[in-house]
Amino acid sequence: MNSKACISTLDRIRRVSSIMRYAIVITSVLLVVGNAVIWAFAGWLEMGIVAGLAIPPGIPVNMSVPVRIAGFLFSSVIVGVLVFGLWRAKALFDEFAEGHLFTARGAACLKTVARVTIFLAAMGPLSKTLLVLLFTASNPKGQKILQIGISSNDLMVAMIGGLLFAIALVMGEAAQLADDNAQIV
Repeated sequence: MNSKACISTLDRIRRVSSIMRYAIVITSVLLVVGNAVIWAFAGWLEMGIVAGLAIPPGIPVNMSVPVRIAGFLFSSVIVGVLVFGLWRAKALFDEFAEGHLFTARGAACLKTVARVTIFLAAMGPLSKTLLVLLFTASNPKGQKILQIGISSNDLMVAMIGGLLFAIALVMGEAAQLADDNAQIV
């Protein structure tokens, strides 16, 4: 590969990384604000979350203030973990934007993103189950719902997390080789 092609590729990596850093900051803010807003307004909560839980028609859904506060606190943990993972991805893109493609720090960032992705895949089915229980716990006998399910999206996110973890391991090895080569010269 000639030096012009390498510079062009590095420039593209830097450009994409810069865009991703801004996208991550904006996405993180929207996630935190959106989580608060959706739990604050019962109508938005019903459209945004309850509709996706597939609670059977005719089953009462409790959206009282205490239930919404509990739901907000629970979902805030998940949003917090997601934002943490996004900021580790931002740290990886910071490395790339500086032209540091194979570093131990970058590999560690990607490994954390992979772990967060796998955690979020596991939390998908659990969070849906807990939210359905939360919304129907105060219902009379026969109208409380326990809903357990795993979607193809949950499985795909877990597979992507595993893929990212494997890539992080390879990236760590590449960083070690790059460091060893730099010390020889």
